[in-house]
Amino acid sequence: MEIDMSTASRRLVEQFPELEAVQLAAARAHRTKARFAFYKYLKAVYRVVWRWGLLKRRKTTALAKLVGKPNRIDLQPSRVIIDATYPSLEAKMASRWTRALEFALLQDIAPSGLPDFLKQEGGVANCARKAANADPKKTRQEPYEFWIDR
Repeated sequence: MEIDMSTASRRLVEQFPELEAVQLAAARAHRTKARFAFYKYLKAVYRVVWRWGLLKRRKTTALAKLVGKPNRIDLQPSRVIIDATYPSLEAKMASRWTRALEFALLQDIAPSGLPDFLKQEGGVANCARKAANADPKKTRQEPYEFWIDR
């Protein structure tokens, strides 16, 4: 099956050939109404992050620059790939998917086992919640902390 790629998509694949499979998975997930179709897309994203290995930071920075994302220290490879290959996805869902993939990386799950891992852990939302509990991005201050005399 041939999928027509936009100029931006072609340019992305020219510089990052490993993202072609991710883009195809994104197109399939976007077209279908199957409930868990996005698991194959997440597996494709995860496989790329897994393969980047030690080059992860350099590749993430280059991809972020190509798609016009600001370069930050806390830039997550999976989030940049999701933003580059599935631009119509809502930010909240992209964040949830990113956190779930982070949790899988923390657990050292191989790409082939990702769908089973997500199901076993209670789904993407539950994995994202576990990642947030294990490694919070923001620390909350205690309420009324500034009123306490020390």
